[in-house]
Amino acid sequence: MNSILLSKLSVYSTTEVKEISDVHKLAVDIVNAYVELNPKRKFSYRILLPRKGDSSNSLARKLGLAVQGEILLTMKKHRLKPSLKEIRYLHDDAHFNMQYVAHEDCKN
Repeated sequence: MNSILLSKLSVYSTTEVKEISDVHKLAVDIVNAYVELNPKRKFSYRILLPRKGDSSNSLARKLGLAVQGEILLTMKKHRLKPSLKEIRYLHDDAHFNMQYVAHEDCKN
């Protein structure tokens, strides 16, 4: 899929993460949405990470890894078995995107 099509997909929520202190609250929100929406097969969540014009985007990488880890830890705390697909792409000139969707929805 190309990034233009992915950026137009409807999602449950879109959140921009600008600093590491935003990550824990975001993970809790994502897990709560997963608990509510996954049984209905409607789970999808878009996370926007900051993108700079130069090739060094270490902040986006650090935030992305922190988000991934925090989601998995939060799911483990709630004794959930994650069934998610992560899709990464360039959202626009100012953002990278991490999009999580229910694994079953990716097959359709």
